[in-house]
Amino acid sequence: MTVSDRILSIKKTIEEARLKSPNKDDVVIVGVTKNHPVEAANDIISNGISIIAENRVQAMKEKIDSSLLLPSKRHLIGHLQTNKVKLSLDLFDLIQSVDSERLLLTINKEAAKKSIVAEIFFQVNIAREEIKFGMFKEDLPEMLSLASELENIRVSGLMSIMPVETREKYYQDMYELFMNEKTKSYKNVDLKFLSMGMSGDYIQAVSCGANMVRLGRCLFN
Repeated sequence: MTVSDRILSIKKTIEEARLKSPNKDDVVIVGVTKNHPVEAANDIISNGISIIAENRVQAMKEKIDSSLLLPSKRHLIGHLQTNKVKLSLDLFDLIQSVDSERLLLTINKEAAKKSIVAEIFFQVNIAREEIKFGMFKEDLPEMLSLASELENIRVSGLMSIMPVETREKYYQDMYELFMNEKTKSYKNVDLKFLSMGMSGDYIQAVSCGANMVRLGRCLFN
């Protein structure tokens, strides 16, 4: 099966899942190019995937430094250390994995130095897993309130990584949290995207309300 065929098949599956979803927004596919060469990234970009993502800052830097990467939007989806924020703002259009006050303030500070507004998602650890990054859902309102005071931050979505043992409750809880906060009025906050679901669970994620999925394995294999 060609890359084009895989993408068409995935899009068809997403549309079928969206029929069950409480969220009728179009679903955005983010192509996760982790561990794949520039040529593979270009393959999916050429076939209509306009956003690519990496878990590590250095991995994206290497792709960009090659001067071969086709134009695309670039998202960081892995844990970000504060000492790599400055470089991240040079490399990525959006950081999906903001999970602490310290990181949020550092991004705002570095964005101010560059005279830009950094677009971010807040990462929520909806299942409260010790092994995963992300704030707990009860901490989200306070973080959104803080973001509303920061002139160089724009929060446009929420992101979550679900447990391997998927339970529909977590997807539903995440959608409910997204919708609850979406209806509130915060300066610098416009929650458009709920990023949840990867290659192994994107169908369930979409059916429960995700409008952005992060796909790697199923795009390339």
